[in-house]
Amino acid sequence: MPKVNNEPKPNKRPKKFKRPTLKKSQKYLVTQDNQFIYSKYGDTTANELKFFYYIISKLNSISDKAFEACEIPISEILGEVLSHENDQDNYTYIKKLCESLSKRYLLDETLIKDPVTNKEVDNFTIMSLFKFLQYTKGQATIKYQLNDCLKPYLLGLRKNFTQIPLQNILPIRSGYAIRIYQILLSELNQNRNEVTKGLLYLQDILCVPKSFYAWIDFKRNVLEPSIKEINATTDIVASYRTKKQRQKITEIVFEICYKDLQKRKDQAKDKEQQRIQMEVIK
Repeated sequence: MPKVNNEPKPNKRPKKFKRPTLKKSQKYLVTQDNQFIYSKYGDTTANELKFFYYIISKLNSISDKAFEACEIPISEILGEVLSHENDQDNYTYIKKLCESLSKRYLLDETLIKDPVTNKEVDNFTIMSLFKFLQYTKGQATIKYQLNDCLKPYLLGLRKNFTQIPLQNILPIRSGYAIRIYQILLSELNQNRNEVTKGLLYLQDILCVPKSFYAWIDFKRNVLEPSIKEINATTDIVASYRTKKQRQKITEIVFEICYKDLQKRKDQAKDKEQQRIQMEVIK
């Protein structure tokens, strides 16, 4: 189990500070079907993911029935959501970001039953993320509409979904770390403190370039930096070990837990209740 520092802090008289205004982004939840978390988006950057999840966080996954054409303020995007260096003007930066996102697609690979043979067969669906993205220079908003194909993954969710506060994602600077964090948090929310992923499977859903497929390169450029960043900036702690077949690393075993002590206690209670229910069923 990853190490978590739970030593009591010394009692100090708290200083009086003016209570800061809550940022809008701190109120938003990113709600996704668990299958969506494991889908492939391409080799997306951290800012592309943050922009996309910011848009998702504005949805009501229970009551919304369709994706409407919407607009969002540039000031909120550049001020709170994106890690934007001022080496180019805002219009050029937003234009490049929207152009890149317009080319992104969701690839969902699943097994389905053939109605004729009744056997499971491989199936994949490719979906563009947006119907359109629009920004006019000098205006204060970006206009957009999500692709209707994404509705089963983002709307009408009653079970098998994960909610992540947007503010937990925003400090992460690596696209790989954002994806791995979501995967691990999804498993942790299902009361799994240990999860095994095939190395090739993980590389595939993260869409890492072939130059990172060798274990040493994947570890150095993707896995180690991601785990370090997740542990430093998010609400969970993760570690990993590897499994080999014929001296070749084939699987990664992640160990994960919440940083918050109360959350760990609540999870332990949930796991015990699940165990008792399983015993009753037997």
